[in-house]
Amino acid sequence: MLHKRTRDLLDIFTEDENCVCFDDVDELVSKVDALLADDRRRNAIAQRGRELVESGHSWDLRARTILDHYVHCTFIKQVAINSMRPSQVPALPGRSSASQS
Repeated sequence: MLHKRTRDLLDIFTEDENCVCFDDVDELVSKVDALLADDRRRNAIAQRGRELVESGHSWDLRARTILDHYVHCTFIKQVAINSMRPSQVPALPGRSSASQS
């Protein structure tokens, strides 16, 4: 991966190990020229970058992330509902607030 150098990017990737970074157009051109001239280095960096990304993106990990967000949102919703007075709890579709008790 060839990407503008950012702190967020470098929190995940390691420059010249699994990504190549640049700050400005001149550095971008220089890095592209160097990568085009060195197939072995370019392919090694690309392979390590792919391995890093794939290691954190399986179907199991994706499902776990979705479930974790769902549980978190459900918990937050329950906290909000439990801290409301009965008159503040929204009615279920097709029911009035009074019929929920």
